[in-house]
Amino acid sequence: SEKYHTTVNSALGETDNREILDKLKKMKKMVNEKKMMEDWESWMQQKTAILVRRNIRSTNLNLHQEINTLSLNKDESLAKNTNLGISEKDQEDQEEEDMFWPKSEISPFREWARP
Repeated sequence: SEKYHTTVNSALGETDNREILDKLKKMKKMVNEKKMMEDWESWMQQKTAILVRRNIRSTNLNLHQEINTLSLNKDESLAKNTNLGISEKDQEDQEEEDMFWPKSEISPFREWARP
């Protein structure tokens, strides 16, 4: 209850808005333990709702990012295969070869592997 009174007094000293001053003065006169508990419960419910909304939003953003990344990777893979006319087997062989030979170097087996 002391913190509540201190906060109301601090707010009274900080504001210049007449309407807010009147509301704060009215609150100060009506303050009792029951009213403070109601305000506290209301504040806790609002805080909980805000945290839930933030978590949902964060989860949604993460899911959208993951879906977009997977979609882009799939599109790139499909584009690679269809644009070059490479079969899945050839694509796998190429990926395997790329693991051992950097792009800057030419594999000595490249000519033999391709008809």
